[in-house]
Amino acid sequence: MVGHLTNVVLVTTYLAYACVSWPQPQQYPPMLDAQAETTADPTHVAVPYRPSCEFRKPDDRIQAQGLALEADPAEKTRKRATGYVMQAMGPLPPDLARLRQPGSFLFSNGGWKYDAYPELESLDAGRTITVADVQGPGAITHIHCTQHFVRDVRLDEQERQALAARGVVIEIAYDGEDEPAVRAPLADFFCDGCGGRCDYFTTLFVEKAPKSYNCFLWMPFARRCTVRLRNDTKYDLANYSFVEVERLHEWDASLGYLHAKWDRFAFQLASDTDRPFLRVDGRGHLVGHAWSIATDEPLFQGFHFVMEGNNEVRVDGQDKPTADYLGSEDAFGFAWGWPDRFVGLRNGINFIQHRDPALVSTFRFRTRNAIPFARQLEWRVNWSHEFKTNRAFHKRLAERVDEQGAWVDYATMYYWYQDTPSHEQGPLMPLDERIRTVLHPNPR
Repeated sequence: MVGHLTNVVLVTTYLAYACVSWPQPQQYPPMLDAQAETTADPTHVAVPYRPSCEFRKPDDRIQAQGLALEADPAEKTRKRATGYVMQAMGPLPPDLARLRQPGSFLFSNGGWKYDAYPELESLDAGRTITVADVQGPGAITHIHCTQHFVRDVRLDEQERQALAARGVVIEIAYDGEDEPAVRAPLADFFCDGCGGRCDYFTTLFVEKAPKSYNCFLWMPFARRCTVRLRNDTKYDLANYSFVEVERLHEWDASLGYLHAKWDRFAFQLASDTDRPFLRVDGRGHLVGHAWSIATDEPLFQGFHFVMEGNNEVRVDGQDKPTADYLGSEDAFGFAWGWPDRFVGLRNGINFIQHRDPALVSTFRFRTRNAIPFARQLEWRVNWSHEFKTNRAFHKRLAERVDEQGAWVDYATMYYWYQDTPSHEQGPLMPLDERIRTVLHPNPR
């Protein structure tokens, strides 16, 4: 029995390990000869393993799912080839025992000047500190940061929590660009949504550990990378952060830079609402998104109707969506709303409150199913097809809109890799709006 349990643990560990996008983009396992004998399942699709930051053609996603089978027999044989077959569980990992080049691991501290490094900058009120400033080529492999705590007893617990969660901003810039590729409230970057209300959780990409955050997304850069924290509050905050970096032997032009963008907006949700949530111009692929949704509209308690919007993803200006998820919860991998808390390796509902107000924090990351784009990516949510036979609901919804109700607010995070080191972020909204539980309250 003990041996059986040990095997289960080892297999489970291996499968989780195999799902990680390992940073070795230029070293694919060799192809098998096209004429080689094989007993592999012919329905499995063999494609070279690539980390999620390496660029993909817009049709790669279809091929990787086995939906486009070429007529050429040699190509079919190649897809059946074993050795490095992309199995359903993910790519085979590199061998951890393979010895690495000394000096390839780099490290940088920040924030904590009360120990061996008094020269470190502290995260005082209104101050921006540099946690890492590293020369390339390289790749960030791990960002660790303490959670922060506001001690002002004149504020209630939720106000203190929201200030700590969204009052500190993380910015990551590449190759000397003035505009960062990543700019977001600290907690939201780590998928700790709804103003930092989430319980502890862990994924392959980000986690909220006891009193700390960790990010494991690979962030390659060609010449330079800076990681900064900005304290937008009036409080001095105790912080310790570190960044771990892998030095690359040379820059690989097939790699993309990690971008991340946060936004928060409120709108009246009507029967015909169809609105954009994200637009990215350039070449890259989407690897994740996280939403915090908040509403105190009585008609939307339990996210009734809110969750029904179709999530339409268009690539390169197409009229017809490349992907059309028939419900927001389905776009995150769930069904029938967001019923309960759940956290998996790639997706989660890490906070849920169904009423007074309704709040949800949910996220999803992608590896093999990253969405590539050559010129443009657009994400829209369209409610115009919902509840067609429920005339009573639409009549009441129209009345609530006329009464200046039916407001819902979204705080959104998107993560993608792109061939350019920066994009136009724009400023974040003012802090007092950023930290509100509900951005636009509804009249009762």
